[in-house]
Amino acid sequence: MQIIRILRQSLWRCRAVICVALGVSIAPIAAYGQDQQTTLPFALHGTWEIVGEYETRNVTALDQVEVRRLIGSLLTFSEGSLASCGQSIAISSIQVRALTGKEFFSGVYVNFSEVHISSTSVDEVLVDGDSAGDCRGSRTLPGEHVYIKSKNELLIQYAGGFFRAVKSKKSAGGAPVKSHD
Repeated sequence: MQIIRILRQSLWRCRAVICVALGVSIAPIAAYGQDQQTTLPFALHGTWEIVGEYETRNVTALDQVEVRRLIGSLLTFSEGSLASCGQSIAISSIQVRALTGKEFFSGVYVNFSEVHISSTSVDEVLVDGDSAGDCRGSRTLPGEHVYIKSKNELLIQYAGGFFRAVKSKKSAGGAPVKSHD
């Protein structure tokens, strides 16, 4: 299993280097249309905790140490800003669209079942073109590319990996927050 993960990481890094050299974005959403929006979907507002990683066939740029660092971290969405990975960025653009399982697969090569999506569609949200922050050299922040699974659960796409995030009772500073429920 460790050999497979190392190969997946190497392949992702090679893909990223090739895409950068050719001036092509590795964010799959860039390949298909988006609906522009100026306000953050209400379902995203609040603080979320990353609680796990989904094992998919995708190649990820993260090693196990980086994955462990990410799990347990908080991200906070508020109108106009995203706080994640020790940074807070102003949100200048938001793209939202509903994806069917087929559309999701064509963009990320992962089936709904691999990331535990049981509905027939999922709302995809892209903040600032998935390139506003820089978490540990990735040129993006966890939370810039998310899928809203329910009012209490998100799917975070980050560095080729997929992570489960749940609504948190903590703020990014560790203090309890009021729920939006």
